Amino acid sequence: MKILSYIRLKGSRLTRNGKELAYDGSLGSLYKSACGNWPKFYKMDLQCKAGFLACELLLEGMEANENRSVIVFSRSGCISDDLAYLESMKDFPSPALFVYTLPNIVTGEICIRNGCKGESASFLLPAFDEKEIAPHVQDCMMEMEGKEVIFGWIDCPCEEEADVLLMLALADGKELDQNRIKQLYDNG
Repeated sequence: MKILSYIRLKGSRLTRNGKELAYDGSLGSLYKSACGNWPKFYKMDLQCKAGFLACELLLEGMEANENRSVIVFSRSGCISDDLAYLESMKDFPSPALFVYTLPNIVTGEICIRNGCKGESASFLLPAFDEKEIAPHVQDCMMEMEGKEVIFGWIDCPCEEEADVLLMLALADGKELDQNRIKQLYDNG
């Protein structure tokens, strides 16, 4: 698989294909400057917001492709909303919070926004691990030569700790380079 493009968001640093992008550390500000036309953004949990915005920047200027797949990995998933929902249960459970208590919601939001109808999956890992990520992505894309996949790591326990590496790759029958994934994660 060939990595065509990538986005790296780590704390207050944002890069696309290794070039620094303007980012003040606020997902809300980034939304207004990068997208600004998806009202559901304000209902999303932090993981969704970070993944959604990274995907917007990753696909900027590209045509929609319904054959794209979306495969993401995370450590904390939607734990911030899980905890908020648990807290709300002391009084009256909030249905608005409950919607975002599944870690795979981010893949759904990305698919809906970008018309992706390929494979869609979300996995939880104890930490970023290219040796776990690459085989999962390759397995999902095994018989999809010539198709694209958006994949990577989206972990956002709080806004200041946003940790995102999203990549767009083309399934070309070759193995995904684990060393390249690790390099992009470490050096973005």
